[in-house]
Amino acid sequence: MTCRPEVLDPRLPGSFQPLGVARRVVVVKRKHGERFDRWKWDGDLVGTAGRGWRVVRHVRGRDERRLLAAGDAEPLATLTLRWLGIHSPATIVVKCDESGAILEVKVDAALPVPFRRGRFVFTDLDVDVVRDAAGAVHVRDWDTFESRVELLGYTAASRAVAVAGEAFGLVVLAAWEPTLAADVASILALAPAPGAVSVSEGGAAWLRRAGSLDAGGGASVLWSVAEGRRGRRWRSVRRDAAGALLSDLLLEVDPEGRWTRLELASAEGILTLHPEPAATAVHGNLVTERGVLPLAFAWSPQHRLVVEGEPVAAVALAPMMPLGRGPALLVTAQLEVVAHADLAAPAAAGDALPGPSWPLEG
Repeated sequence: MTCRPEVLDPRLPGSFQPLGVARRVVVVKRKHGERFDRWKWDGDLVGTAGRGWRVVRHVRGRDERRLLAAGDAEPLATLTLRWLGIHSPATIVVKCDESGAILEVKVDAALPVPFRRGRFVFTDLDVDVVRDAAGAVHVRDWDTFESRVELLGYTAASRAVAVAGEAFGLVVLAAWEPTLAADVASILALAPAPGAVSVSEGGAAWLRRAGSLDAGGGASVLWSVAEGRRGRRWRSVRRDAAGALLSDLLLEVDPEGRWTRLELASAEGILTLHPEPAATAVHGNLVTERGVLPLAFAWSPQHRLVVEGEPVAAVALAPMMPLGRGPALLVTAQLEVVAHADLAAPAAAGDALPGPSWPLEG
């Protein structure tokens, strides 16, 4: 991933929020400029911590650590927790002993972490900010960074991310203390939910859940999500206070979290949208009593898809939704699709579930 300091969003993690069910994932570590994996850790994606933060749990004796390239890796603690930022200049590692006491908190300067096909890939930039068990905080490995400028191809942009990572780490270790212990305790209290997941051919956990949520004003939403090799399929129906159907949604996303198909039906008609394979255009149609209206819009990775009044769509789209404001397609409650040059992304936690849920499979 290219170092782009201008796209960083170094906000602090929020309070830990568990997912409806833990999901088996792999965390991969690389060095700057490398396309091969140095280390891999198996683990569970157990929750989020505010917008852009995902939390992974590694348990010694169950989760394998694989050293794939030359070098030394520190031993795995009894419990290792990772806060992975998809827009931040650092990742956070918390190591705990058998009793759950925090042994060390380390903030690694790193590029923002993408999540693709069940893998988090973080690119380490050498510089660390560490707080040990005694509470002492120190910055280390700038000398290592300087010695590897030519070897790893560090640029002025990557140096700027490392500087931002150091500053972010110092702020995290100063400001996070009041809630960190509570977050760790919440994660320690988590237990696997029997029957909550299905297992893929490769052994990874696939998300299969359904649930309901209060949409306000007496309205309610029933929803389900089923994950497989092609990604996730989200379904939802929204009803008013009297139980009348307001909308019926189908939204499909690929294994990397990018949407591939939207179908939305209401009293206004039936809307279908899908991005072209090259991701340069969106096509579809709107079926109403007046006939069929073909639709075509420009599209890019910087675009946002916003579906008005559909909370399940907001959750499903959040993992790959660009931050802040920018170009967007807005689907209104009347099924009108409007192109905007500057529209804010809705607030929704990536990889969270919309509300209370139960397993689809027993």
